[in-house]
Amino acid sequence: MTDMLIRHATIVTMNPARDIIEDGLIAINGSKLSFVGTELDAPFSLKECPSQIDASGRAVFPGLVNMHTHSYQSLIKGLASDKPLDEWLAEAALPAADHLDEASAEAGALICALENIRSGVTTLVDMFPRIEPAIFDAVMKGYDRVGISPIFAAGFMHDEEAGLSAEEIEVSLESLIEHASRNKHPLMLAPFQVWNNSAESLLMSRRLAKKHGLRTTTHALETPFDAASTRARHGVSELEALQGAGLLNEQLCLVHGVNCSEEEMGLISEHDASLCYSPVCNAYLGSGFAPIPSLLSAGVRICLGTEGAGCNNSNNMLETMKWASLMQKAACEDPSCVNAQEVLEMATVNGAAALGLSDSIGSIEISKDADLFILDPYADPAATPMHDPVSTLVYSATPRNITDVFVKGNHCLKGGAIGSLDEHSALSACGKEAMRLAEQAGIS
Repeated sequence: MTDMLIRHATIVTMNPARDIIEDGLIAINGSKLSFVGTELDAPFSLKECPSQIDASGRAVFPGLVNMHTHSYQSLIKGLASDKPLDEWLAEAALPAADHLDEASAEAGALICALENIRSGVTTLVDMFPRIEPAIFDAVMKGYDRVGISPIFAAGFMHDEEAGLSAEEIEVSLESLIEHASRNKHPLMLAPFQVWNNSAESLLMSRRLAKKHGLRTTTHALETPFDAASTRARHGVSELEALQGAGLLNEQLCLVHGVNCSEEEMGLISEHDASLCYSPVCNAYLGSGFAPIPSLLSAGVRICLGTEGAGCNNSNNMLETMKWASLMQKAACEDPSCVNAQEVLEMATVNGAAALGLSDSIGSIEISKDADLFILDPYADPAATPMHDPVSTLVYSATPRNITDVFVKGNHCLKGGAIGSLDEHSALSACGKEAMRLAEQAGIS
C-alpha cells in the first residue's frame, strides 16, 4: 500500500545520470521511496492511494544536507558582530557555550530546526560544545518537535592547563556514545579545532572513532590565526597534526578550507577527506574566499554548511547555496565558476557521501529514504518564473517557496505549516531563552 503520491511534478532526481523528470510521479511507502518515474510507467493503480499531492508547476528536490551548524548559536544572532574569528569566539561563542542549560539547548535546537527545514534541509550535522547526556537529550527534543534528522557532533577541546585530562574527556564521550546508541541517535566526534586540542585528545578522538565506527569533523584551514595557533601548540600544520593522529582519512570532514595551500589540497584529496564550504560565515567573519575551483580540480569532495547562526546570522541553506556560487564567481571574476548544478551537488549527493549515507539520502531514487521537498515558484515572486528548476533553487528561491518537506516519509512541513506547532509562540519562548543566556553569559 502506497502512503503518499506526489504527481505531475518536475523531479530533480540527482541520480547518477542527473535525470530531471517532467510530469513525474513519486510514491512514498513508509520511510522509503517506492517509485520514481512517470505515471505511464507506474506498476500500480493511482486510485489505491488516498493521500496525493498535485505538484503541477512545482519542482521536487532531494532533501538538502547541512553538513555543519551549531544549533546553540541560533540564540546569539547579532551578538559580537563585525569581529574577526578569534574575537568573536572569545566574546560570544565560547561564553554562550559555557552557560548553556537544558532549556537554552532545546530552544537553540528548535530555532535551528525550523530555519533548516524551511530552507529544504532534511539532514544536518550539529557540532555541539557540550557533551552531557542531559544536554544532548534537550537538543534532540528541540529537533523532534520539527522532525528533521540531526547528527549530533560531540564537540570538545582539551587544554592541559585547565585541569581536565584527555582521559576524563574520553570517559564523558564514552558515556554520551552509549547514551546516544541506546536512544538510536547518530553521532560524530568533533574536536573543535586542531589548535584547541592536545595531541592526546586528537589521538583519543581517533581511538574512539575507530572503536565505535564514528565519523569525525573539525574546523580547519579557516584563518592565519588557526594556522599560527596550531604551529605554536603542535609544531606542525593543521593537516600534519590530524594526519599524525590518524584522523586525516575518508571518515573526516574538514570545515572551511579558506586558508588552504595547493599542497594541503593534495593531502585532503589523497586521503579522501571531505571539506565543508561555509561561504556566508567566511564572508561575515572576513576570513576570505575558500579556493573552491582549485579544490574541485584537486579532486576534493566539497559539501555545504551554513555554520552556526552566530557567525552567519541564519541557518538558511538557500542563502548558503547562492553565496557558494556568487562568492566564487566574484573571486574568480568568472560567471561560469561554480555553477548552480555544482552547488546542488555539494548540498545533496556530496553531503550524503561525506556522511557515508549515499545509499540512503542525497538523491530521489527508489529504495532511498523519502527525504525531499517541494518548491512552489508561485509561493513567492522571487522564484517566478521557473525556467530552470536548478537555477531557480540556487539563485532565486526563498524559504517561502518551499511548501512541503518529507523526512523519512514524514510530512514534516505541510503546506507551509509544521504540524500542530504554534511557531509564533514557540519562537517567542525561544527568544526569551536567548535573552536569558546572553545576560547570564555577559554577552552584549
